[in-house]
Amino acid sequence: MQFYLSLGVFFCCSLFLKGQDYLDYYEAVNTAQAHIAEERYEEALRIYRSTFEAYEFEFARDCIHACETALAAQSETELHYFMAVALHRGVPLSYFLEKEAYTDSNSLSQLAIVADSLRIASMNNINQALRQEINLMFQEDQRLRNRYYKWYNLPIRPLIGRKWKQLNRQQVERIIEITQNGGFPGEKRIGIDMATDHSKVDENSLSSAMPIVILLHHYSAPNPSYDSLLIAEIAKGNLNNRHYATICDFEAQYGKGQYAHDGAYGVAFEKAAASTTAAQIKRTRIQLTPPQLLSRLEKQNLLSKFWRRLY
Repeated sequence: MQFYLSLGVFFCCSLFLKGQDYLDYYEAVNTAQAHIAEERYEEALRIYRSTFEAYEFEFARDCIHACETALAAQSETELHYFMAVALHRGVPLSYFLEKEAYTDSNSLSQLAIVADSLRIASMNNINQALRQEINLMFQEDQRLRNRYYKWYNLPIRPLIGRKWKQLNRQQVERIIEITQNGGFPGEKRIGIDMATDHSKVDENSLSSAMPIVILLHHYSAPNPSYDSLLIAEIAKGNLNNRHYATICDFEAQYGKGQYAHDGAYGVAFEKAAASTTAAQIKRTRIQLTPPQLLSRLEKQNLLSKFWRRLY
């Protein structure tokens, strides 16, 4: 009971922590991952916990990495805490039930009792109307995309392509308007994607990919850049730094130099470019995990390799 009281105080108090710089959050997570790479799991857990307690919002994937680190450290207390935080961030209970590493823990059976309450709390923390709007935008985007690539639509593909391009322009303008008025509609504002949202959603991706997909379609051709607006959303926690880097990579790959942009980060394309001086400076600016650290983490079997995903 004391644990849940403490956790409740943490969740309530976090609501009052505004104006936080998420570049510091990312730096702390990178430090925790550096400890994981050296198998210093207890130190990594200490950093994860102090960071999560200091910020109003934690990315779901970071919550899972913290859970996996607690498993490696064989710390039931920390596992209980981080699983509760993950559930509060929208990670479904089924995510843990489907993995043998968690089913053997006492924490899972205990948290199953309060999972519904944590899920409701997670839904109350996000903008439901905005989530629905982005979901509908994604469904319409995918509807035209599917029509465009059907072989029997080849004779009318140019027509469908023009409609898709027009739709995408309108959707991107709306995402930019949303960003200007209240912040980028990412995981912090609309939560993670769920399998019930769309047939193409992988529930285990634990990410808010729908607005990113729409932006990547925008930047799969030469189009005006919104980098100066979007990069500011990283420090606010509204836009994941890796998502931003992916957007910039698409701009650099397909923009053909027609519009000014932030340049490649070596996340989605030309990964060898990630080690260049220019890319390293940019990656450090947004506290993106260093490629050398990712190489070391690749050798760790305990972590889910979320960084392999495009979004």
